[in-house]
Amino acid sequence: MIACCLNLTDAVDRIGATFDSDRQAGELNAWGNSYPAEELPFGGQVLVGGVRYALVRKSPGGPSRPDHIEALGQRLAGDPLGRPVEALALLAAGEMGPQELSVRVHLASGGDDIGPAIGRGSGPGIVVRSATIPGWLIRPEAPTSPDQLRCRHLHYPGDYGLALLVPVLWSRVLPLPGLPVTAIELAPSPLVHVFAISLLAGVGS
Repeated sequence: MIACCLNLTDAVDRIGATFDSDRQAGELNAWGNSYPAEELPFGGQVLVGGVRYALVRKSPGGPSRPDHIEALGQRLAGDPLGRPVEALALLAAGEMGPQELSVRVHLASGGDDIGPAIGRGSGPGIVVRSATIPGWLIRPEAPTSPDQLRCRHLHYPGDYGLALLVPVLWSRVLPLPGLPVTAIELAPSPLVHVFAISLLAGVGS
């Protein structure tokens, strides 16, 4: 499987992970909780559920910086090389439990389920894919699975911590028709937090 990891640096808009020095900056939920940044490979890549993802760069010290996208209708660029894409993969989590996310994927030529606003032969096609994104907090004793990127502890904004819940990011793979992807639109779903997106080829190989 070949993964084109999208660069989300210019799109991230929320702080979902904090270092010990800036826990008070967390804004993953209304209580200021956050992922532990020291346990996530920011500025590097990680394999989750067999999919390679790239996280934006984030370093301790200095002002806290956004590290993920809150799904609010953003339009993101697709693969600049125009390669055929067989699947769209998301590394994400739902705030306040499982959340639904729809994605409009713009294709370089029409697919079988083109959206009603664009017909065959009139320009790029659009396919709509949806996924249930699981909640970001689980009990420590919950079973592990390959589609999880699980952290060992949860960050609280104050000088305290509880071992009742741990945060998780989930890999979700949405099939595509095998055409070049020119753009991706995240439908407004403010309780979905997207940390990485990859476009996949050779899924069946």
